Amino acid sequence: ARPTPAPAIFFLSFIIVVAWCMLPAVMALLLENFIEASTKEEVKVSEQTSKSSLKALDPLLETLSFFENPADLDYRISRMFIALDVEGKHLVGYKELCEGIRRVQKS
Repeated sequence: ARPTPAPAIFFLSFIIVVAWCMLPAVMALLLENFIEASTKEEVKVSEQTSKSSLKALDPLLETLSFFENPADLDYRISRMFIALDVEGKHLVGYKELCEGIRRVQKS
């Protein structure tokens, strides 16, 4: 009794058809999960970066950015300089600038 090739042909065709149909589905699922994880990681890194980045000059720049004309901008800069120059030397040193920025952030 000689074995018939029908079961071998059936299983071979079954494996090929299943692999042909399942491979794209599995790849799509893996790719979707990878993209989702990558997006979450990017958001996480972006949030950490925005929290950790020092935006010390934002209050100063915000104060200066809403000027109406050049004279108003000049007035705002002069007023800010006077506020930062606590020693009255007509110079703003590094320490004075840091202290002034802290005062502006607290208020």
